[in-house]
Amino acid sequence: MKKNKRQPSHVIDNKKDSSQKDHERDKEHCNASVYMETGVEIDLVESLKQELQAERKHKATQDKKQLFWTKTTAGLVFIYAGLTLWMAITAQCNLKTVQEQFQADQRPYIVIKDFKLCDSMDHVLKWPVVGEPVLVNFTLKNVGKSGAFGVITHRHMLFESNFGKEFRIEPPNGKDMHSNYLAPGQEGHGTVISTQNTFSPNNESIEFENPLPWDGTTIYVFGRIDYLDSAERSYCIPFMLKLLHIPAEPEGGQWARITDFTRSTSAGNVKYLTSDLCQEGTTR
Repeated sequence: MKKNKRQPSHVIDNKKDSSQKDHERDKEHCNASVYMETGVEIDLVESLKQELQAERKHKATQDKKQLFWTKTTAGLVFIYAGLTLWMAITAQCNLKTVQEQFQADQRPYIVIKDFKLCDSMDHVLKWPVVGEPVLVNFTLKNVGKSGAFGVITHRHMLFESNFGKEFRIEPPNGKDMHSNYLAPGQEGHGTVISTQNTFSPNNESIEFENPLPWDGTTIYVFGRIDYLDSAERSYCIPFMLKLLHIPAEPEGGQWARITDFTRSTSAGNVKYLTSDLCQEGTTR
């Protein structure tokens, strides 16, 4: 049986020192590993944070660009719609203007002229006589380019002495009123007489049912001519004239057209325009 030899003490100490150094070396390696892994973890979080911020910044930039182009597109669409609307309105206005010009060029147009004092029996020219009825002839003519339908002539006569009391604006035409047709260039003739009721519905007749003798005051002849075109658009020609007392004037008399006049009433003076003789909504 062998006996183990006892090793010297310096050998044992050397082994201890070697073992202790290995342990410290392993400990340092472990600490270094932990330190390195923690550093890597910190770097990874920072990297992810930066990437997220960069992505958010990029998305915000893209959103701003998209919003800008959306607003720009909406603005361009609005401008285009405005231009389209303006062009449509302009075209409609131009069309309306052309239509109105065509209508004005092709419409019938009646004029009233040649007012002449005449005798009640044979209609020869004659200056009126105080105490006798007054009779005036006149002429209508269609100087337009198309026919005038439904021509109705309202003609009245008043003296200065009864003008303020008797004058009034006539109402619209009745359905049963007699009317005529005037072709382009055609003439018609009418007569107005002094009667007790110049606004009588039968004033178209020249028969002296209720004649009114002239009292020597100024004579007024007035009224309106209503007519239609082929499209049934309404037209009206108002007129008012007064006989001028001029020495040595012709037997037919000289007449002055009046554009406005004043009617004296118990409530005061009332001013009229000759155009007031026509109904509203009619073309002159």
